[in-house]
Amino acid sequence: MQKRRGQRHDSATLAITAEPFCLACHTEAAVGDVLGEVTIRRDLATDFAQWIEDMRLTGLLALAKIVLHPVLLFLILRARLEPLLGLRRVVSNLTRACAMSCPR
Repeated sequence: MQKRRGQRHDSATLAITAEPFCLACHTEAAVGDVLGEVTIRRDLATDFAQWIEDMRLTGLLALAKIVLHPVLLFLILRARLEPLLGLRRVVSNLTRACAMSCPR
């Protein structure tokens, strides 16, 4: 198998060699003789376009993750800290009430 890299496409060439069952039709050939070649070409522009599309999707998902994580973290911390903030209010009110009623 032979591979070549061009500017516009990749290509691979594979030689087709004669097998014993090929000799039924190809009477002039011997086992192992090259009967032909197959060349496969792949357009690099198509690969590049697919890569660009994948990069856009990856970038969009990364941006969504960057935006959503702080929002979710804020909501979770707010829900978890709400009882502590309530306790802080109660202690503050008690301190003020004690300060008003206790002589100095």
